[in-house]
Amino acid sequence: MDVCKERAAEFLKKHGMLPTLTDPEAISDLIYEEMKAGLGDSPKDLPMIPTYLRLEGEIKAGDSAIVIDAGGTNLRTCLVSFDGSSFRFTDIVKTPMPGTEGRISFDDFIGILADRIEHLCAYTDLIGFCFSFPAAITPEKDGRVILFDKQVEIEGAHGKLLGESLNSALAKRGTGSKKIVVLNDTAATLLGGAATEDRNAYSGFIGHIAGTGVNTCCMIPMDRIPKLRSGEKYKILINNESGFFRNVPIGDFDKQMDSYSLDPGTSLFEKMISGAYLGKDALLTLRGAAHEGYFGEKMCGYLASVERSSSAIPDAFCRGIVPEGLENEKEDFEFARHICFALFERSARLMCASLLATVRLTGEGTDPAKPVLVLAEGSMAQKSLCYIDFLRRKLKEYAKGYSIEIKVVSDTNLIGSAAAVIFNS
Repeated sequence: MDVCKERAAEFLKKHGMLPTLTDPEAISDLIYEEMKAGLGDSPKDLPMIPTYLRLEGEIKAGDSAIVIDAGGTNLRTCLVSFDGSSFRFTDIVKTPMPGTEGRISFDDFIGILADRIEHLCAYTDLIGFCFSFPAAITPEKDGRVILFDKQVEIEGAHGKLLGESLNSALAKRGTGSKKIVVLNDTAATLLGGAATEDRNAYSGFIGHIAGTGVNTCCMIPMDRIPKLRSGEKYKILINNESGFFRNVPIGDFDKQMDSYSLDPGTSLFEKMISGAYLGKDALLTLRGAAHEGYFGEKMCGYLASVERSSSAIPDAFCRGIVPEGLENEKEDFEFARHICFALFERSARLMCASLLATVRLTGEGTDPAKPVLVLAEGSMAQKSLCYIDFLRRKLKEYAKGYSIEIKVVSDTNLIGSAAAVIFNS
């Protein structure tokens, strides 16, 4: 082990943040038990929200749907049209997510959505609403808001029905009533990815979001979901809301980062993985090292000058991109780089635990000829140098008896949201 890596490991261990302190097998067992509780009548951290969505049928040429994609960072709207196995996006509009640049009301939020899609309502009566925040899905496939997280501030939303509210706003604009299916980004990723794959080649699919937030989604037979009290055998998508899990080992700088968040004490799993928090965690960790004398004057100055942190900053360190002015601070840069690698590895260890628990719950992936396909989307999955690489390595190391593949996908929440309302109309 080189000197910089050894010093970084000592520092991380002292503060409870060394990756090896996170045991995927042990944490997987805890997540598995919470998943089972979430499917029953006594949920703990993981609500295991039934979406009532099914992955059945085919999309025909000429099918189309309006899509709303409300994420932790951006709001996207468009029309998705299908032509056999191909699709196209029309009139895509992308803006910052309402509530990220100042607090707004829920009614204002719904009004913004209605204004954005009003002109598209002449083309179809179907709307797929991808809502990347906790919501209880009704049997009618509407979504009742639980909360807005990811530092999005929208007041008066708790308990409101998204589809019903949007239909009321559209009716005032004279568009008529629409069929609206609400789902979250993870379910949309699963549906969008699976819709373009050979479904017979896999024993099952898992949706995985690794972006501003983090989550997983799987498929469970109705009769294995005790809280639904159904004898039906067909599978529906379950939104795990895995970011809510809290029983994870957290270090000193994780606690500091959590204390600065809008919702301290909650969603600790998400805060140790997702792009919305990883950059903050990395910056606090590096500043902690600076405070303890691990860095020279120039690196300390650079760290003090960073005003807004995202996962792009630790990712740049991992890529070997040296900040301006630090070209001659090689030892300090390598120390910081090892810190950042360690935080990404720890994120992958935690997600490995979640995926292992999910595969165990579904019972899929036991035949090497028919693996489970994890469809991963989001900025961390698509842009990070090492997150997916670390995750693949950890799954190979710990997924004993299961065959799991990962495929990084893009735009599947647009395709999947359209597929959701077409499949489930």
